[in-house]
Amino acid sequence: MYIGKVEIKDEWQKLEDLIKAQIEGQSSFAFDSDTTYELQCEGDWGARFSDSGTEPTDEDMNEGFCIMNTQVAHYKPSDNDLYVRTKHGTLGYLKIGVMGE
Repeated sequence: MYIGKVEIKDEWQKLEDLIKAQIEGQSSFAFDSDTTYELQCEGDWGARFSDSGTEPTDEDMNEGFCIMNTQVAHYKPSDNDLYVRTKHGTLGYLKIGVMGE
């Protein structure tokens, strides 16, 4: 099941908040810990992700994992929040879906 697409910036942002703010009909969205999500990047620089209990800082730029171009990552929510950003001052887009639906 396709959830939607969000615009990401070169600053750490909580993915759940981006989904609520940018995807029509998802204002009460919350990741379900029993669900695996597919995350796919659009853009030249890709996206960096950090599964963290607190918002990462600029010093944490190389933490977490990175997907490039149109790579897909699978995300199983934890007790932390998932933060996302692009690199090199770029804007990008991230598509979110539910795996297997």
